Amino acid sequence: MQLPLEAKVFIGFALFLITFSLALDLSINNFVEIIKKPRKIIFGVFAQTILLPIFSFLFIQLADLSFEYAMAIIFIAACPGGSSSNFISYLAGGSVAYSMSLTFFSSIIAIISTPFHMTFWPTFLNSTQLVSNLEVNRLNLFISLLILLIIPLALGILAKSYFETRVKFLKNTLKKLSMFFMISIFSYAIYLNLNSLSSNFKTIFILVLIHQSIALSIGYIMSTLIKLDHKESRSLTIEVGYQNTSLALGVALAFYSDMSQLILLIGWWTIWHNISALLLISAWRSKDYIKEKAYTT
Repeated sequence: MQLPLEAKVFIGFALFLITFSLALDLSINNFVEIIKKPRKIIFGVFAQTILLPIFSFLFIQLADLSFEYAMAIIFIAACPGGSSSNFISYLAGGSVAYSMSLTFFSSIIAIISTPFHMTFWPTFLNSTQLVSNLEVNRLNLFISLLILLIIPLALGILAKSYFETRVKFLKNTLKKLSMFFMISIFSYAIYLNLNSLSSNFKTIFILVLIHQSIALSIGYIMSTLIKLDHKESRSLTIEVGYQNTSLALGVALAFYSDMSQLILLIGWWTIWHNISALLLISAWRSKDYIKEKAYTT
């Protein structure tokens, strides 16, 4: 099913606005202290842009997944940090500055890494669908990422730097509008594939649960190996575990709108992110509360 032009324009505008609204929380000054210790950034970005795609592909091979499910997992793993990872880090008691730095650098690198992973790993999949379905044009994907990721990110940072007072007034409204757009994109994906959802939900739920567990584990293990403090450890775990599913869904709808399993799995990711984030925040906050209570008594 090919998307009509107006649907593609809406999805593109929605993704642009989502990234721009989140970038309004970023500032060059937030990165200064973090950049002074580049080791944290290098290993954090390495875990996200290199280790996650590799382990995702190993999972695909071990699970012997269908081509569409495999492509969905590759698409998710190829994307930079999730659009809400900074906010989740804040609520979970993580280091917001470190989280923002990871998001910033992984987003910059994504202009190269995302199209690379989206087109490299599928060539290793044994599928008769490979020739007919793998039609992602690298140049088009590069342009899409430039428009949907890098430009709104840069504009958001500049807007906060030069129009901070007005930005404060608009920020909450834009974030609410962005949430509406995210829900609209997912709802549209569900509408396109409503009949497939009921028969595939159990498989989709299990695959997303396992894949995010792998991603969170990579982030946590890396934070342990490089000896981050508990706040930065939480931020790295979240950054690797929560990808930009809106970007993945937008690309999937633009290039593979006829592949229902691909779109449904990525679509469920956008919902599961919110559910799992609440569980993770509650667990870490409960742990902090117990520690504080033990310390005061």
